[in-house]
Amino acid sequence: MKNEKSKERAIFKAFMKITGIEEQNLKAIEEFSELIRAITKYMTSKSNDNYEHLLKEIVDAELMIGQIKYIVNQEPYLKILKEKKMLELTKFIEDVQADIQS
Repeated sequence: MKNEKSKERAIFKAFMKITGIEEQNLKAIEEFSELIRAITKYMTSKSNDNYEHLLKEIVDAELMIGQIKYIVNQEPYLKILKEKKMLELTKFIEDVQADIQS
């Protein structure tokens, strides 16, 4: 896993040298809007083509998130924030389940 993470960071570093950080930030906006459109299209028409397109857009968005994480270079803090959000989700689920049972 660590070797895979190092390889990913090396790819992002090389890619940033070619494209530039500003360009990738703009590309991220484009990719996330494409993901939103793909989700909407799949929700309105659950065809195999729309499903496949959605999956491809998810991958594109994940790669952009990886690049943004590389750009901000705050992996330890991002991990803390994610853990906090996961705890909040867990508490929400537990609260809803408790309400359902009462």
